[in-house]
Amino acid sequence: MDIYDIRRSNLLTLLKERFGGNKSKLADAIDRQPSYVSRCLSDGAHRKRIGEDFARHVEDLLGLPTRWLDELEHGQANDVSRGVGTPEAIGKPEADNELTFTENVNPWDHSRPLADDEVEIPLFREVALSGGGGRTQVVENNGATLRFKRRTLRSAGVSKESAACAYVEGSSMEPILPDGASVGVDTSDKQIKSGKMYAIDHDGLLRVKFLYRLPGGGLRIRSANPDKIEHPDEDLGPDWPEQVNVIGKVFWYSVVLH
Repeated sequence: MDIYDIRRSNLLTLLKERFGGNKSKLADAIDRQPSYVSRCLSDGAHRKRIGEDFARHVEDLLGLPTRWLDELEHGQANDVSRGVGTPEAIGKPEADNELTFTENVNPWDHSRPLADDEVEIPLFREVALSGGGGRTQVVENNGATLRFKRRTLRSAGVSKESAACAYVEGSSMEPILPDGASVGVDTSDKQIKSGKMYAIDHDGLLRVKFLYRLPGGGLRIRSANPDKIEHPDEDLGPDWPEQVNVIGKVFWYSVVLH
């Protein structure tokens, strides 16, 4: 266990013992956004390391002795792989698929009831097919749910029943949506309007792309940076519905700046 794992484990201990597992309260206490705290506590690929300056900042604001976060005995070793905000805590098994949580989206904790201004919405994710030779399929929920602010849905004109979330992997949608960005999807809006952003199931791959209608009934799938050789436009013929299922239109997104 390195110093970053120790600090993360101790911060998890503080979260659970002093703040009852509420990341928003911890974030307020240390003058950071909940999204920042979520990344520090993440066990996934987008985890943010707790550096020297931030560790001392946390200790100062919480009235802790200097280097309290650096001492191994405060946190249990198993907190590094299990704890509030990890995939296991929200019913999401793969650590490398963890969402980047934002101030509008928080992990669903079954031990706490929904607040008055929150709703529970499903998470779309990509899973491997059993015996599928590396093939995948896109599924809704599969045990993982997220909390979303009602006011955000109202302002977007999206009903709770139609709202879902997904997240972006890779660099194809940068700089608009960097790797790890989270998006809100209106599953009732599947009608393609050229130039709008949609979540799609493309032969078992969960993707977030700009879509364009082409003459003759075709479909163009475009990344945010199509000029790069690794992200060219993908033009499909009129039989594209056999390959692409439009999950819904993206109505909201949030990113965490590195």
